[in-house]
Amino acid sequence: MTTVFQLDHVYEQYNGDDETKSLGLYSSREKAEQAIERYKSLPGFRQYPDAFVIYECTLDWDAAWTEGFSTMNPHCAIIYKIVPRAEWMASTGDYDGSAHDKADGFLHFSIEKQLAKTLELYYADQTDLMLVAVDAQACGDALKWEYSETRDEDFPHLYGALSCDAMKWARPIAKDASGNFVLPPLA
Repeated sequence: MTTVFQLDHVYEQYNGDDETKSLGLYSSREKAEQAIERYKSLPGFRQYPDAFVIYECTLDWDAAWTEGFSTMNPHCAIIYKIVPRAEWMASTGDYDGSAHDKADGFLHFSIEKQLAKTLELYYADQTDLMLVAVDAQACGDALKWEYSETRDEDFPHLYGALSCDAMKWARPIAKDASGNFVLPPLA
């Protein structure tokens, strides 16, 4: 295997975030160190002369992310469950899921940007639906983000009952005069 040396310049900005600049790849540590000497006199770099970092890298080798990554992030702190109103009203306490959820072994959820397509694909002929907002963090380890081949994206799946503590609110989903779904305010 071939080894190369990656040179980066990493320093902390005024707001506390790190600023990273990848400066080059070199065939030896010595050549990377020579590059540091050249960069040290340039504007910006001379203000942070101790911020140079050399990483030893092996070519043709998967070094990280070999199992993919989760798309969950703080911007998806709220997930949504679409439920027929009659089923929702009949539920007391924690929600165990629909017949479809039970058959799959988990409760299906969507994030905000997935709602319109989920309604179109799976609920087009239904009326009188509820949208339940859920705090994703409150679901704990039972919440998994899993890839859906049919939609080519990750979806939140809850392997267990939806606890009342995780629910933020439940609101009706309307339909306009043309039969298009109208989501309630999500805030």
